[in-house]
Amino acid sequence: HDLLAPLIEGYAAWIKDEEAASVGMPSELKDASKRLVAKARGVLERMSHGLELLTSSSHEKAFDAFKIANQAMRAQQRSGKLGLRTFKDEENAQKKFTPIVEPSDKYGFWRPFQMGFILMAIAGVIDESDPSRENVDLIFFPTGGGKTEAYLGLSAFTIAYRRLLEPNHSGVDVLMRYTLRLLTVQQFERSSALIVALE
Repeated sequence: HDLLAPLIEGYAAWIKDEEAASVGMPSELKDASKRLVAKARGVLERMSHGLELLTSSSHEKAFDAFKIANQAMRAQQRSGKLGLRTFKDEENAQKKFTPIVEPSDKYGFWRPFQMGFILMAIAGVIDESDPSRENVDLIFFPTGGGKTEAYLGLSAFTIAYRRLLEPNHSGVDVLMRYTLRLLTVQQFERSSALIVALE
């Protein structure tokens, strides 16, 4: 709780600043500003509720799933930075694998919007009566900004939570669809690495 509360507090402070800045806006922009602030407050409430659920003693499996998801995401990010193992298959020679070199880049860190997205969606994942289950949440961010990690992190949480609730569950937890073939290949590699890490 102590690690994630500052994220929510910072977001609340940012909303207040944005609301204060809208006071001096031209009148034709004030309605849009009010709508955006209201939506931001709704997101803030969902994030706060998600954190409450994670830290509640009545939702220990949610917290366990959150820990598993974080460990799996770290392992997935780490494996993505490792070079592929190759081998030589010369005629009449034994196969030799090249040594794996540990990656030098850092991994295992969340960007604020990624963790905010996960916290915002937790209630909808674990509570079938939560009204947010009717929402479609869109991550709109530039290429390379970390959208994939955000939804893979939530996917990992969802998969882990379902498995903790129903150890014999073998159904579908997450659907992913991409419009570009190249993206499908790239994201398949990352999602496959996550599934392996979860297992």
